Amino acid sequence: MSDKPESDHFQFKAHKMPEKSVLFDRVIPATFIVLAVIMALLVLFALGVLLGVIPWL
Repeated sequence: MSDKPESDHFQFKAHKMPEKSVLFDRVIPATFIVLAVIMALLVLFALGVLLGVIPWL
């Protein structure tokens, strides 16, 4: 048996975000914004179809 306590066996590494990262500073927020706009457009389209403003088939 080892001398270390059992809780040391299950420790997780804490990953830190890099200080100057183009991915986390620009790409991921821009991707979230684009996805939010697409989702809003899809919701508006669905509401238009539901309310009969946009004919479907």
